[in-house]
Amino acid sequence: MSTLEFASEADLVRHYSAIRKRMRALRAPPIPPPIIAPPIPPPAPKTRDEQLAEILAGAPSPFLNVIAGKTRRIQMLVAQMHKITFADLIASRRTKHIVRARHIAIYIVRHETTHSLLEIGRRFGGMDHSSIIFAERKIARLMAEDAALAAEIAAIREAVA
Repeated sequence: MSTLEFASEADLVRHYSAIRKRMRALRAPPIPPPIIAPPIPPPAPKTRDEQLAEILAGAPSPFLNVIAGKTRRIQMLVAQMHKITFADLIASRRTKHIVRARHIAIYIVRHETTHSLLEIGRRFGGMDHSSIIFAERKIARLMAEDAALAAEIAAIREAVA
């Protein structure tokens, strides 16, 4: 390697300025910034009636995967008879009248279908198998004490069959 010698400091500055100028010419052109689309506003929250209409139409719902067949018919009949929405029936709300309707629907599904406890729990919003057993036993006990409840359940079972 050879060393460069310069007569003056000005020659040194000129030399390195020329090198910097050549290096700048070799640089790649700057990359333009990416084009970013404006953000999409989130959809307006849906009312319970709109959610129920989607479920009835078979559209995907945040509450459940697609439920079809006998289980869905039982859930819809029980919800209509107790004047609650389908979404309430499968949600985790613990209001007394909703819980009673949910337990009745679970009892009927348990006796009218061949679904496992786990599958029934999934179709009622992710309930545990022990909750399904509790609901079934509770309604069986209440049916023995309350003839009106037994008649209501018999009517729903006839309508589903």
